[in-house]
Amino acid sequence: MVPLDDPLPGIDVVKKENGETTLVRKQLQHINYLYRGPKLTKYSPLEYAVCTEVTHKKKEKDGIRGPTPRVSVDFDPDHPLAKTHTQRLRIPGATFPVPIIRERPPPAPKHDNPNTNSEKHRRFAEFYVYLLWP
Repeated sequence: MVPLDDPLPGIDVVKKENGETTLVRKQLQHINYLYRGPKLTKYSPLEYAVCTEVTHKKKEKDGIRGPTPRVSVDFDPDHPLAKTHTQRLRIPGATFPVPIIRERPPPAPKHDNPNTNSEKHRRFAEFYVYLLWP
Protein backbone atom coordinates (compact mmCIF):
# COMPACT_ATOMS: atom_id res chain seq x y z
CA MET A 1 0.00 0.00 0.00
CA VAL A 2 1.25 3.49 -0.86
CA PRO A 3 1.54 5.77 2.19
CA LEU A 4 -0.87 8.70 1.79
CA ASP A 5 1.77 11.21 2.93
CA ASP A 6 4.01 10.44 -0.06
CA PRO A 7 1.89 9.44 -3.09
CA LEU A 8 3.36 8.35 -6.39
CA PRO A 9 3.99 10.98 -9.06
CA GLY A 10 0.86 11.54 -11.14
CA ILE A 11 -1.44 10.50 -8.28
CA ASP A 12 -3.35 12.88 -6.01
CA VAL A 13 -4.69 12.17 -2.54
CA VAL A 14 -8.35 13.21 -2.36
CA LYS A 15 -10.33 13.48 0.85
CA LYS A 16 -14.01 12.62 0.47
CA GLU A 17 -16.88 14.27 2.39
CA ASN A 18 -17.20 11.24 4.67
CA GLY A 19 -13.56 11.64 5.75
CA GLU A 20 -12.12 8.76 3.70
CA THR A 21 -9.03 9.36 1.62
CA THR A 22 -8.51 7.85 -1.78
CA LEU A 23 -5.83 7.95 -4.46
CA VAL A 24 -6.80 9.45 -7.81
CA ARG A 25 -4.71 9.04 -10.93
CA LYS A 26 -4.17 12.29 -12.84
CA GLN A 27 -3.95 12.38 -16.61
CA LEU A 28 -2.51 15.37 -18.43
CA GLN A 29 -4.92 17.15 -20.75
CA HIS A 30 -2.59 17.12 -23.74
CA ILE A 31 -2.40 13.30 -23.50
CA ASN A 32 -6.21 13.12 -23.53
CA TYR A 33 -6.26 15.40 -26.58
CA LEU A 34 -3.68 13.35 -28.48
CA TYR A 35 -5.66 10.12 -27.93
CA ARG A 36 -9.15 11.64 -28.23
CA GLY A 37 -10.23 9.28 -31.01
CA PRO A 38 -11.57 9.80 -34.52
CA LYS A 39 -14.98 11.25 -33.52
CA LEU A 40 -13.35 14.29 -31.90
CA THR A 41 -10.62 15.01 -34.46
CA LYS A 42 -12.27 18.23 -35.63
CA TYR A 43 -12.05 19.75 -32.13
CA SER A 44 -9.21 22.21 -31.55
CA PRO A 45 -7.31 21.94 -28.25
CA LEU A 46 -9.32 24.89 -26.93
CA GLU A 47 -12.70 23.41 -27.95
CA TYR A 48 -11.72 20.02 -26.56
CA ALA A 49 -10.81 21.52 -23.17
CA VAL A 50 -14.09 23.41 -22.94
CA CYS A 51 -16.56 20.87 -24.39
CA THR A 52 -15.41 17.51 -23.00
CA GLU A 53 -14.83 15.93 -19.61
CA VAL A 54 -13.24 12.61 -18.73
CA THR A 55 -15.29 10.24 -16.58
CA HIS A 56 -15.28 6.59 -15.53
CA LYS A 57 -17.02 4.25 -17.93
CA LYS A 58 -20.43 3.18 -16.72
CA LYS A 59 -22.04 -0.18 -17.29
CA GLU A 60 -24.72 -0.15 -19.96
CA LYS A 61 -28.17 -0.99 -18.60
CA ASP A 62 -31.12 -1.91 -20.79
CA GLY A 63 -34.58 -0.43 -20.37
CA ILE A 64 -33.63 2.60 -18.26
CA ARG A 65 -36.16 5.38 -18.08
CA GLY A 66 -35.20 8.99 -17.67
CA PRO A 67 -33.29 11.63 -19.56
CA THR A 68 -31.21 10.69 -22.56
CA PRO A 69 -27.63 10.04 -21.46
CA ARG A 70 -24.91 12.38 -22.66
CA VAL A 71 -22.82 11.39 -25.63
CA SER A 72 -19.78 9.30 -24.66
CA VAL A 73 -16.76 8.93 -26.91
CA ASP A 74 -14.16 6.26 -26.26
CA PHE A 75 -10.49 7.15 -26.24
CA ASP A 76 -8.08 5.77 -28.79
CA PRO A 77 -7.08 2.23 -27.62
CA ASP A 78 -3.49 3.43 -26.99
CA HIS A 79 -4.59 5.94 -24.31
CA PRO A 80 -3.41 4.92 -20.81
CA LEU A 81 -6.98 5.10 -19.42
CA ALA A 82 -8.84 3.76 -22.48
CA LYS A 83 -10.21 0.70 -20.67
CA THR A 84 -11.56 2.53 -17.61
CA HIS A 85 -12.46 6.07 -18.74
CA THR A 86 -14.44 7.77 -21.47
CA GLN A 87 -14.91 11.30 -22.80
CA ARG A 88 -18.31 12.89 -22.40
CA LEU A 89 -19.63 16.06 -23.96
CA ARG A 90 -20.62 18.61 -21.35
CA ILE A 91 -24.28 19.36 -20.74
CA PRO A 92 -25.51 22.44 -22.64
CA GLY A 93 -26.24 25.26 -20.21
CA ALA A 94 -23.84 23.89 -17.59
CA THR A 95 -20.90 25.86 -16.31
CA PHE A 96 -18.07 25.47 -18.78
CA PRO A 97 -14.44 25.79 -17.73
CA VAL A 98 -12.45 28.79 -18.88
CA PRO A 99 -9.10 27.66 -20.31
CA ILE A 100 -6.09 29.65 -19.19
CA ILE A 101 -2.83 29.51 -21.09
CA ARG A 102 -0.06 28.80 -18.60
CA GLU A 103 2.86 29.86 -20.77
CA ARG A 104 3.67 33.38 -21.79
CA PRO A 105 2.94 34.01 -25.44
CA PRO A 106 5.83 35.11 -27.60
CA PRO A 107 6.25 38.88 -27.82
CA ALA A 108 3.92 40.51 -30.31
CA PRO A 109 5.51 42.02 -33.39
CA LYS A 110 5.44 45.78 -33.66
CA HIS A 111 2.64 47.19 -35.81
CA ASP A 112 5.00 49.40 -37.77
CA ASN A 113 7.01 46.39 -39.00
CA PRO A 114 5.86 45.71 -42.61
CA ASN A 115 7.84 42.45 -42.80
CA THR A 116 5.12 39.90 -41.99
CA ASN A 117 7.45 37.05 -42.94
CA SER A 118 9.75 37.67 -39.99
CA GLU A 119 10.49 34.99 -37.38
CA LYS A 120 8.76 37.10 -34.72
CA HIS A 121 5.53 37.26 -36.77
CA ARG A 122 5.64 33.51 -37.46
CA ARG A 123 6.16 32.50 -33.81
CA PHE A 124 3.40 34.84 -32.62
CA ALA A 125 0.91 33.52 -35.19
CA GLU A 126 1.80 29.84 -34.57
CA PHE A 127 1.22 30.22 -30.83
CA TYR A 128 -2.42 31.19 -31.33
CA VAL A 129 -3.13 29.01 -34.36
CA TYR A 130 -2.12 25.86 -32.43
CA LEU A 131 -4.81 26.65 -29.86
CA LEU A 132 -7.57 27.13 -32.40
CA TRP A 133 -6.78 24.65 -35.18
CA PRO A 134 -7.22 20.87 -34.71
